[in-house]
Amino acid sequence: MVYSRLAACREEQTFWSTVCQSAIACLRFPLLVLLSLLVAACGSDGDDGADGEPGTPGKPGAAPTALTATFTSAAVAGDGRLTVNLSLTDEDGWPYAYLASSSARFTVAKLNAAGDLGAGESSSWQSYINRTENPPTDPSNGPGTVAQMQATSESNGTFTNNGDGTYTYVFSTNLKSVTSPVAVTYDSGATHRVAVQISGGDVPVANATHDWLPLTGASTGLVTRNMVASETCNSCHGDLAIHGGGRTDTNYCVTCHNPGSIDANSGNTVDFKVMVHKIHKGATLPSVAAGGEYSIWGFRDSKYDYSDVHFPQDIRQCRNCHDENNEQTPDASNWMLFPTAEACGSCHDDVNFVTGANHVAGARTNAECSTCHVGDESNQLTVARSHDISGYAEAKGLLSVRVDATAIDPTNSDVQLAVSLVNPSDGSVYTQKASDLPFLNRARIYRNPVDSNTGYLDALSYYDIEALTPDAAGQYTIDTDIVLASDQLLAFSSRFQVCTDEKDGGLLDCTNASKVNAGVNATWGNVDTTGALLSATNELQVGADYERCETCHADPTIGVHGGDYSTLQQCRACHNNSFLRTGRRAGNLDLKFVIHAFHAGNLNDSNSATGKAEMHYPDSIANCSQCHSESQLDLPIAANKWAPETSAGLFTSPTAFVCSSCHLTTQPGVVDVGNLGALPAADQSMVGHMIQNGAVFNGSQSAANVTESCAVCHSSGSLAAIDKAHDTSAE
Repeated sequence: MVYSRLAACREEQTFWSTVCQSAIACLRFPLLVLLSLLVAACGSDGDDGADGEPGTPGKPGAAPTALTATFTSAAVAGDGRLTVNLSLTDEDGWPYAYLASSSARFTVAKLNAAGDLGAGESSSWQSYINRTENPPTDPSNGPGTVAQMQATSESNGTFTNNGDGTYTYVFSTNLKSVTSPVAVTYDSGATHRVAVQISGGDVPVANATHDWLPLTGASTGLVTRNMVASETCNSCHGDLAIHGGGRTDTNYCVTCHNPGSIDANSGNTVDFKVMVHKIHKGATLPSVAAGGEYSIWGFRDSKYDYSDVHFPQDIRQCRNCHDENNEQTPDASNWMLFPTAEACGSCHDDVNFVTGANHVAGARTNAECSTCHVGDESNQLTVARSHDISGYAEAKGLLSVRVDATAIDPTNSDVQLAVSLVNPSDGSVYTQKASDLPFLNRARIYRNPVDSNTGYLDALSYYDIEALTPDAAGQYTIDTDIVLASDQLLAFSSRFQVCTDEKDGGLLDCTNASKVNAGVNATWGNVDTTGALLSATNELQVGADYERCETCHADPTIGVHGGDYSTLQQCRACHNNSFLRTGRRAGNLDLKFVIHAFHAGNLNDSNSATGKAEMHYPDSIANCSQCHSESQLDLPIAANKWAPETSAGLFTSPTAFVCSSCHLTTQPGVVDVGNLGALPAADQSMVGHMIQNGAVFNGSQSAANVTESCAVCHSSGSLAAIDKAHDTSAE
């Protein structure tokens, strides 16, 4: 206990350091004396005399791996000077006393409440610290021709390190006399926000914000504008870090990205709500679809073109960012309660609310928006109603495909499936033919023979249920036309699509003009050579988690091949090791390759100028934990571990194949091991490394289905482990 306390004192490097060093010197005395001195030194002052002078703090120990910043107070003096106090702790909770002023910058803004700036105007942040950005002198750096105002931060105030992990900063900006480049009126009765960015100087990045009312000093019961949480963004972005990685908190971002801040290079506003909506809308912005672009110029005239960004879910799912159930975002519902031309026009940028162009109601001001666009669900024009697509999710459960029995047909040894179509609401079976069900748009059973030893899937085939007539009880007998060999199983899955209303759900006649198509929950399984339906433990092996896909895609069934898929086993039925294609998407499209290559922007696409599919993956491509659980990250491959056919009749070993999806620019199927010099230099090196460690490129199936030695160096805990090279911190 005594030595632990002594170590703590030394780690603190506070005024106890001298006392603790004195205690160490006492090691020459008997143990009893040492213990008494240590207890006195690190426990209390004692009663035997006055405190000595504090000693000189020692040098810092190891650099922290994380910092947490917390504002402890903020106050505006009578002369308009804002003083804030800040504390810093490291990853273990110990005070960090070594921050240099050069590693901290500060912002401050006031909140205009809804209606403060005029009828119908939503709440908005206004920075007190602003600057003028001049337009580009080189036309290649943007079309802007007018100087623009931008909010910014400051670091030229008075910064004091108190030596104990606390800091004081007095702003250079006088809140009561802001006149240029834009006048900002100080209002002590308005909510204010101060923020700090800590970065640079080899210290970990930290952001912190503090909201308070200068009039009273209160930090609770305030008017707020907290609409989106960083954690929500990070469900897709991993660790969202902007402007060189120093800005990670959306509450900090809005102190600068507020109305009135404009990028002088492009002329585009960088108001947070407009800019973020436009970035995510990207390629589907009406202005971009009409041949324009959406770009922002950043530091040193660096251009960021978002014109080819595709949002990985339906853009209308506003609640996936504005989460009304998150206590951190009490104002999340503002998106539907306070419509404005700025917010709505960010996505609908072909609408001119001043002239009325492309707006059914003609020219309108913000004061008039709520007349049509706010109200209950009976009003089809409300923002909430027009963005509602909840019917898709409901449709998934409106029909189920039930496998009643499996067997081997005694007449021809084909595998047989007995299938019924069920209404999940009451369990009743639809007895009419599938082709006569007016709401059914597609009804297929997919089937693949599977090698029961290796898991190798043969080519996919399917059976259309609409071609069959059920018996009186509504049961279909499907003769799969597949005879299993002794070492095979039959994998089957369903692909059914119904017609529904995207807002209200329900089953609609597919001739209804307002219908949309939605896939229903899949049924899948395996049958052995006796005709027995195997348990779920014999499922098709997939090395990823569907639920993790949903953190970014929200519901992957929407927009993926018509929205018919709801399990990765369904995907594997087609995207298997025998799925060899030519043309636009040449190569083998086994799931373990195609998903990696697609997200890495490394998939063949003849429509691309580079020959590769364009992809702006929102997270680091090395963050494997975004898609894989811990057990799915290691080597050797535990799932989907068989060699795929990468060229006609030729196969590539599985680990080399999956690693090639990101680490090679060349499709594995065209790798000629006898002529590696034909490959780009980087690919030559990588392919050579793989071959030296047991990889097979385009060899026989038996040769390629070997255990490569990749795990020796790259398994977890090894010298060059996957979990070191790839960010698995989410685990």
